[in-house]
Amino acid sequence: MRPLLLACAGVFLLAFLAGLSFVRLSGDLNRRAEGDGPYYSGLAVSLAAGKGYVLARSPWPEAPHLGRLPAWPFLLSLPLRVFPQAGEFAVLRISAVFFHALASALLLCLAYQFWKSLRVAAAAGVMLALYPPAYALLNEGYPEPCWLALTLVGILLVRRGGAAQLPGALLAGVAVLVRSNFLILPFTAAAAGWILRPRNFPRPLRSLTLLAVFLLPPGLWVLRNYSVSGAFPVLSALEGETFYGGNNAVTAGDWRHWGYWIFPDRIPGETPKQKLAQTMDEAGLNRYYRHKGLSFLKQNWELIPKMEAGKLVRGFVRFPLFRAWARI
Repeated sequence: MRPLLLACAGVFLLAFLAGLSFVRLSGDLNRRAEGDGPYYSGLAVSLAAGKGYVLARSPWPEAPHLGRLPAWPFLLSLPLRVFPQAGEFAVLRISAVFFHALASALLLCLAYQFWKSLRVAAAAGVMLALYPPAYALLNEGYPEPCWLALTLVGILLVRRGGAAQLPGALLAGVAVLVRSNFLILPFTAAAAGWILRPRNFPRPLRSLTLLAVFLLPPGLWVLRNYSVSGAFPVLSALEGETFYGGNNAVTAGDWRHWGYWIFPDRIPGETPKQKLAQTMDEAGLNRYYRHKGLSFLKQNWELIPKMEAGKLVRGFVRFPLFRAWARI
């Protein structure tokens, strides 16, 4: 046990120092983040200030926010409460580095459970600690390191068995409040287990109990969104924008965006989001984009196989290779 703990501590320290060094070499820690980073940190600042889950940087600055999921902003708000003078973007980046380091150590523990080899487990942890694509996420404070850490803790507890499975399922459910597409985990895991190991499939009552615990955090968030917007079921009001952004004439017809997604504002003929937001609330805009995406698929059903193939290529082929191939 002691060598395992020392290996975990070493991988954590390696990942933290390497990640922090990369972020620091890229510029000042408190420089403005790009992408979704400012939205998450903005929500965290609002929570830390006691103003509730609102986002001043959104088109609806005073309305309860429905788009970004709450787990990452809530965790970011904790150090902001303790250190109110700290810069929001510095907290964003350092927190992302911390969860990346934590996930690297947890991956080592999970690998050790499978292979019972400290060398193999340490190699897995070091590979994640030094994984180059992860550093771009750290630089802008994206929530994926947090999602991975929560997921790994949940899996480790569920695999431990007994009473530990309940908090494991709960933490895995909290991970859904970082990445909503993780909601399908118990269903895909159940299907895989039933096919691959039908004799070891958990008892129905146990399985249903763990499923209910897993669904509790996202279920409560859906109820919260219903209470503040009247829309049901809404886990994230970015679902429609993401769906339409991945299923449109550009992603279906332009090889540079094949298998990817774009902001709806970049779709030719689409009304800008800021203009739509003047006449729609956040839930209404989500429904609008979902309808646009569904309408495109219904009218262009013959393009669905091509777009799905692109998503598989985008997901499993090395991205630089894909980009080079797409330019040919």
